[in-house]
Amino acid sequence: MKDFLGFARRGGEAVAGREAVLEWLRAGRVALVVQASDGSPAERERLLGRRELPVLAPLSGEALGAVFGRDRVVHVAVAPGKLAQGLLVEAERLAGFEMDAGHGPA
Repeated sequence: MKDFLGFARRGGEAVAGREAVLEWLRAGRVALVVQASDGSPAERERLLGRRELPVLAPLSGEALGAVFGRDRVVHVAVAPGKLAQGLLVEAERLAGFEMDAGHGPA
């Protein structure tokens, strides 16, 4: 997950921070949002408003911050494209792994 986000950041396909994410949302440049797992659900609702976008929360704010060279990041916007699709596939894979891990071998 960190690798996909790092590629997206370096390729200009991801931004971090509330204001940058809001700017991209207003411009219609967002395929999905990554929110820190320790972020507030209420803040996510305020950020997205009525927009219906996929939201992933696989990493803590500290881990997201490390990807973006900051101490902590709560919100990340990812532009449409192959990296956004890769993030969604990776999130599904990890969700399946977590579910299978709790119930023995798949």
